[in-house]
Amino acid sequence: MSKQITPGALPIETNSNLWPVIAGGMGDPMKVRMKDGKPNLSPDGRLTYSSGAILVLTNKQGMVKTEKTASIHVIEGEEGAIFEYGQRVQAQGKIWVMPYEANNRIALSITVERLVLVTAEA
Repeated sequence: MSKQITPGALPIETNSNLWPVIAGGMGDPMKVRMKDGKPNLSPDGRLTYSSGAILVLTNKQGMVKTEKTASIHVIEGEEGAIFEYGQRVQAQGKIWVMPYEANNRIALSITVERLVLVTAEA
């Protein structure tokens, strides 16, 4: 059953079945996200980690490109865990998307429940 989106309600909640999120590891370790000296929580109140991964998109010509204006945070993360540079990962579970303005551009803050390695079969 899909959830009705209330106009103007942010962040937008979806899931990995409806909106696939693919990312590429950057080799950076996960760390707890902090804001004003306190842990930055997910929209449903859980601790979040910086994922150390960057959003990967396919453009109209079928070329794969990274999207640097989107940050990906993960709930089921682990301090210090690393997605190696170039490893492909995909979101599973709930996803929240929050647009915001940064440097006169629209950016996306994407929070996912978990990130798992993309296998050859996927």
